[in-house]
Amino acid sequence: MSRNKLLEQILEARYDYDCAAKNNKAACEKALFDLVDKAIAGTNVSRYELLHSIHDRYLDLKRERRKMEKLSVAQKVQP
Repeated sequence: MSRNKLLEQILEARYDYDCAAKNNKAACEKALFDLVDKAIAGTNVSRYELLHSIHDRYLDLKRERRKMEKLSVAQKVQP
């Protein structure tokens, strides 16, 4: 299965936005919307429509990231 680099970048940027500290939220939002705007350029698709259509993939990425974070913490506390 081929991977879409721009889609992966959007998913990563969404994760960064959701996890950003309050003082970094605006910069992360701009980065996310810049990527989304690039993806929808020349189409009739809105930002909301694109983000909505990839929401399940985003949840998968988020779940995987959190799973890896938990494993990392668990490995650090093992003797």
